[in-house]
Amino acid sequence: MKNFMKTKISKVIVGILFLIICFNAIAFIVKYNSSRVKVNDVETDSELDNNSVSSTPTTVPDNKDKDAISSVSPTGIVSSDSDKGDYQIYSLDFTDENNGWAIRYEYNKISDMNNSMVIRTRDGGAGWTEYEVDDAVLEKLVFADDKNGWAIATIGNGPESSGDSITYEILCSRDGGESWQVQLHQKAIFSGDFDIGAYDKMNAYAVFEGMMFITEDGGSTWTKTVFPVKNFYPQHMTFCNADTGWVVGNVTKLPDKKDDTALSEEYTLYALQTTDGGKSWKTQFSETYFEGPIKAIAIDFLDDRTGWFLTCDYATQDGDLYQTLDGGDNWEKINHMRCNRPAPTELEFITPLIGWMPLNVGAGGLDGGLMYTGDGGKSFDCISEGSYVEDESSIIYDMDSVEFISQTEGFAAVIEFSSGDYIAHTTDGGINWDKVYPKGQE
Repeated sequence: MKNFMKTKISKVIVGILFLIICFNAIAFIVKYNSSRVKVNDVETDSELDNNSVSSTPTTVPDNKDKDAISSVSPTGIVSSDSDKGDYQIYSLDFTDENNGWAIRYEYNKISDMNNSMVIRTRDGGAGWTEYEVDDAVLEKLVFADDKNGWAIATIGNGPESSGDSITYEILCSRDGGESWQVQLHQKAIFSGDFDIGAYDKMNAYAVFEGMMFITEDGGSTWTKTVFPVKNFYPQHMTFCNADTGWVVGNVTKLPDKKDDTALSEEYTLYALQTTDGGKSWKTQFSETYFEGPIKAIAIDFLDDRTGWFLTCDYATQDGDLYQTLDGGDNWEKINHMRCNRPAPTELEFITPLIGWMPLNVGAGGLDGGLMYTGDGGKSFDCISEGSYVEDESSIIYDMDSVEFISQTEGFAAVIEFSSGDYIAHTTDGGINWDKVYPKGQE
């Protein structure tokens, strides 16, 4: 009888445990389904095509509604509790005074995942929308108009990756950054030299890993560029129209082991021009260096006549700024400056005389900021001191990129190690700044 009772009690206990497990499972399913979020009528866990990179939009509130963004997982919505500065903001691009984009990147140590977002404003920085891009590290983006844009992304590139080999992807958006489609895969070894540009919705250009690709049909086909210079390594490019463009890069020649007199490497810097959309190229500039690695930092053209490019010699930490007034047929060295720590990240000219040059200090401990020229690059002055967080005054030491809409109005992606990167806005040519993204944060 005792054995019978024990058996009966055991069955009852097992039955109760089974009911508890079923109840918890049902509760989990209900909770998961109820946590699905729709933003702009797009469900965040919708299925995607195999060749599409998922994108989830999130609108960032202004200062008046600091609690409007809540912790929601796994939708990709940014949590106000998680915004503690563990992210980077870079690759700023504006097509007009209202429409602008940038990349926000964050590495999650717990999940060992790379989290990239495209952040976008439609009202000149007053409000921003975030679109999360899964399983890729966005490196640089560009938009031809308020709808059509491209980005370079890497797969297998992150803080914990081996770095032996990665996959480059060219992504395309036709809806202002809300969704992205993969147009090109390319296996490579990561080098860090990449650039992307677009003249209109059909003509775009990409540089990465010593290669350049061009599309003339909106990205349906990407053609690898063939250069007339053997072993030419493109680093940066710019186009003033669909046909006319320039690319700067270098060629490295290793010393011949059989030649005892060849004691060092040779580095030759080149500037090439195309007038047929990249089908053919001609050399406009070349100079050889023997002391150390030489590379092109940036190139910028206002039109088919006026342009600049900047070099850096890593042996001397200095660089030269060259200018042309005849489309590159003749280049004149107009400035010699320090180009490493702090390192200029780009050239931003808006007239033949007025331009800016943001500085990245790298490991820190140096003064960087924003440099301004009013004489076409012959001289630069630091103008980075300004008020950029409400009424608090501080100095902007570190910038990734700037975009100026006019001689007075512009935006900057500011690097801030202590409190997190942010986007700032100026209306006086870069002297004073206001923080426009993210808002509502101390």
